Amino acid sequence: QDSIAAPSSLALVQEAETAQLWVGSGMGTLAVFEIQSGMLVRSLDCSGPEVVVGLSFCHRNRLVFALSAHRRVSIWDPSSYSCMQKYTAELMTCGSDLSSMATIYVPSLEKSMLLL
Repeated sequence: QDSIAAPSSLALVQEAETAQLWVGSGMGTLAVFEIQSGMLVRSLDCSGPEVVVGLSFCHRNRLVFALSAHRRVSIWDPSSYSCMQKYTAELMTCGSDLSSMATIYVPSLEKSMLLL
């Protein structure tokens, strides 16, 4: 029986003159849509069937962070659609699951941060 991948998280990715909507699914995939046309540009696999519970785009570093099943963070390059790195949550939280994340930029420090 085929399953429909319900959207579970969203992130707006603005690069140069294009805007994309990255959509995480309940089946561990990412769908990338061009906002102007509404067309599906790419479908990506987060290396597992776990729900993508969070997406965040870091404008300054031009990276997309995907949180899968509260247990894994993957880092994506939106220009090449490649997964650059994966980390387990326990590396960042001493064994606890992650419930949410956000990227912020602190102008006074000229630093970007991923808040977990």
